[in-house]
Amino acid sequence: MSLRGRDWSWVVLMAVVVIWGGQIFNRVDAAAKDVYSTIARMADDRAEVENAILQYYVEEIDPVKLQLAEIDGMMNELDTFSDFLDEREQESLRETTEGAFGGLGIQIYPVDHYPTVIAPLEGTPAWDVGLQSGDQIIAIEGESTRDEKLDIIVGKLRGVPGTEVTITIKRPGVGEPIDFTITRAEIHINSVGFSGLVWDPTAQDLPLAAAPDWLRDGEDIGYVRLKTFGRGAADEVRAALEQINARNPRGVVLDMRMNPGGLLEEARAVADLFLPRGQMIVSTKGRSRWSEARLYSEREPVLPTNVPLVVLVDEGSASASEIVAGAIQDNDRGLVIGRNTYGKGSVQT
Repeated sequence: MSLRGRDWSWVVLMAVVVIWGGQIFNRVDAAAKDVYSTIARMADDRAEVENAILQYYVEEIDPVKLQLAEIDGMMNELDTFSDFLDEREQESLRETTEGAFGGLGIQIYPVDHYPTVIAPLEGTPAWDVGLQSGDQIIAIEGESTRDEKLDIIVGKLRGVPGTEVTITIKRPGVGEPIDFTITRAEIHINSVGFSGLVWDPTAQDLPLAAAPDWLRDGEDIGYVRLKTFGRGAADEVRAALEQINARNPRGVVLDMRMNPGGLLEEARAVADLFLPRGQMIVSTKGRSRWSEARLYSEREPVLPTNVPLVVLVDEGSASASEIVAGAIQDNDRGLVIGRNTYGKGSVQT
């Protein structure tokens, strides 16, 4: 049986696809083998260096600390938000996002060799003494913090409630360092600091006629102060919005100033409370397929779409705060007002 010209064209096309696909596979496979061979070769070199240090260095070295130092070295080649967490550090992170702890109430990241305040949590000792976003902690109890591992810094700042710690701050625009002696307190992580109406004549002793114009302008305007995105933040915002909705607000203000962020799933859930179903909230991209995702609003909003929405942000608004503010702005759901946000732009898993 002979093949017609049309049949031959299909055969040729399939042959080209197979050959082309095989070449791509071979290239990818060769690249992977080259990476793994490099890693294996470097592992041999690393083991040789480890053995030499452990056997011949003038002082005895803890092998566990040596291994952790190697991991720290790898992390230093990445961005400032990538870190290795041991069991103790994971527990500390869990406390920060889900529980309570004794400390100052600040979120910090390493910037230019020093731990830097992203934002103090409202109502905490750090907030009360006046720590600000951008403050660099250059010393704790007189000891320099330059290039100190973040978990070590956190360990020094946290402690038994009622005890004191002295930190030295370098503040942008201020010439001399500033010392703060701060009394630690039990830090309870409530994501919503305040919610209600800006001006509610029924709940005030001041008669409406006696109120100043700026206060009367706030009548029937809802306000939600979102301090962080800890576990349960979306539930707290939902409860606040439901109470405000019962008062038929003329508009709502979502205040995320000095909000350092938190859990990605809480950011998605909070944005879901304001956006119509099917609107994109955030997309992530990475080198691996599993790191690429698009998150959409999944249900109808708690705040009706005909209620005006204003979002307040500043330089202390980071991470999850930027996700929510960006989703509201990109979907034309509300107006974002304030100063430039922190600009984190990355997600850690």
